[in-house]
Amino acid sequence: ASVTIVANVDAALVHNAGAAATITNNASVSNQITDPNTNNDIASVTTNVVAQADLAIVSFGAVTPPAEITVGQDTALLLRKVITNNGPSAPMDAALTRTGAGPADTAVTPGTATDQALAVALNEQRSLDENYTVRCDSAGPHTFTFASAIQPLRQGDTDTNGANNTASVDVSVNCVVPAALADFAIAS
Repeated sequence: ASVTIVANVDAALVHNAGAAATITNNASVSNQITDPNTNNDIASVTTNVVAQADLAIVSFGAVTPPAEITVGQDTALLLRKVITNNGPSAPMDAALTRTGAGPADTAVTPGTATDQALAVALNEQRSLDENYTVRCDSAGPHTFTFASAIQPLRQGDTDTNGANNTASVDVSVNCVVPAALADFAIAS
């Protein structure tokens, strides 16, 4: 006789174990009649369980970006993203990569950075801030581009939908040169 056993695994099993986990199913048979071969009455099957979840960037954008930046002056820029874990495995640790770039006559710090979001729960909407410093070295309109990506932090964990793992945003500003007023006199 053939028997199929379906087991429901706790969604947090792999996270709580700290890595892929092995589960073992033991089966045995017995009979009231004397069995001529008891060597085949016990069997074991092991299954390697890995975490699988759909990590996603829900939204990504600049928080009150400046319309103008003074040439040669470092300016703080705040970006905010919201991430989630659509499961089924939860929680899951996530690795986040972010980049910022601008035209040749600008600077963005940091250019690239990595962060972690630990124990992202099922359907959690976690808000994360990214701080950048931008600078223009010449006047005129400039567009800075920022990108963000999410993936499982732990080796062996998998993301079931890579289509929602990246997001980008452009921030356009006008870089201006401050005008100095010359001394003047009012004639009477």
